[in-house]
Amino acid sequence: MLMSFTSMLAPNRMFSFWTVLILSIINGIGTIYNSWTMDVNYSGEVIFGAIVFTILVLELTFALIYGSVAAIEETY
Repeated sequence: MLMSFTSMLAPNRMFSFWTVLILSIINGIGTIYNSWTMDVNYSGEVIFGAIVFTILVLELTFALIYGSVAAIEETY
């Protein structure tokens, strides 16, 4: 939704790319930071869940960035 919304409103492709890049990185860092600084007792299961969640957030961030790069390279 983020990529389609910015591509519809963006004046050009590079603006859309930089917007998606910056927002994806900020969202990824914020989500990972919040998941690791929760006020809980970190046992083995919680740490494992946080590691898996971190990997999933990083995959989503890279997928959004890769999608915006692919959108730049398309020719119409």
